[in-house]
Amino acid sequence: MNYKELFDDLNENRPEGWDVIHYGNGVFLWPHHVPALKEPAEVESNAILRKYFLLFQFHVLDTGRARILARARFHVAPAPPEHDFRWKTWHDIAVKHCHALPVEEPNVVEATRSVAKWVCGSLEQINQATPINEVANLIRKFFQNPPDSLTCFIGHLGQAR
Repeated sequence: MNYKELFDDLNENRPEGWDVIHYGNGVFLWPHHVPALKEPAEVESNAILRKYFLLFQFHVLDTGRARILARARFHVAPAPPEHDFRWKTWHDIAVKHCHALPVEEPNVVEATRSVAKWVCGSLEQINQATPINEVANLIRKFFQNPPDSLTCFIGHLGQAR
């Protein structure tokens, strides 16, 4: 998956209601009606999330499964993220309250971990060989009618401000 090309396509014609933040090991997005959750300026940035606490990451696994992840920074490294109050709260809201899918990540990347994932709707049509313009269109389609669990989670993020 060429995330740079995907980022460029999505950034040029953004999914309605979403900002395209940056790309890396995926493309990162944020609902534009919710103020961004940013780290204080003195906190060192993380290569994956940069200056953000939480972003939504579009990512395709090597096995071909596309997903949207709510990826969050935690501050208790090297302890597991479950020991971080903020990460645990987001995880519980997403998974227990909003019924999002939990993420099993055997390897925690630096100081970030996914709190939940969404692998449904038009995302199920995407794999590593899907042409970039089609991937971008399928992502836009996904965000036109997101699953209730994603809408619920975003609603809680908006209320936290």
